[in-house]
Order: sequence, then C-alpha cells, then structure tokens
Amino acid sequence: EMPDEIIVAVEESGAVTLNEEELDNPDSKPMPNFTSSLTRLKQEADNRGAKVLVTIQAEEQAKYERVIDVLNALAKAKVANVTFTVGSEEGF
Repeated sequence: EMPDEIIVAVEESGAVTLNEEELDNPDSKPMPNFTSSLTRLKQEADNRGAKVLVTIQAEEQAKYERVIDVLNALAKAKVANVTFTVGSEEGF
C-alpha cells in the first residue's frame, strides 16, 4: 500500500494549506478545520492500513509559532511521520 502523502504549507502570512487548500483563517491558532481534515485523512488511511506521510513546507519568513500550531494539529490527528522543507533548502 502506497503511503498517503499530505503537503502542508505554512506561508509568511500565517496561512496554512492542506494539499493547497486553505481551511482556516490565518489568525486561527487552533485551526479546527485543518485539524478535523487531518484527523479524517488519518482515520481513512488507518482503515486501509496505509501510512500517512506529511511534508511541512514552511516559507523562509513563516513564523515559527505557526509551524508549532501545525505540529500541534498533527499531534491531535495522531500523525507521526512528518518531514520539513524550509524555503528552497531541504532539511530543517
């Protein structure tokens, strides 16, 4: 079973997108829609026995605090496989 790859982008403006879709207001710290979508994707993958791989693409000027909000949402959704790309550089 191929893993489900999810791209989460964190923009300088505070906007967070899940597979290019913005689900919450950039000022929303808890990001309820983002969190519930992630949770649903994770549960669907679990039901099929698939892994969920999340790549967080943070713009270089993105606030670190916003990345933490994303990590908190991933933890709530019980997503453990997370990699980072920052700006155009690989790695974190």
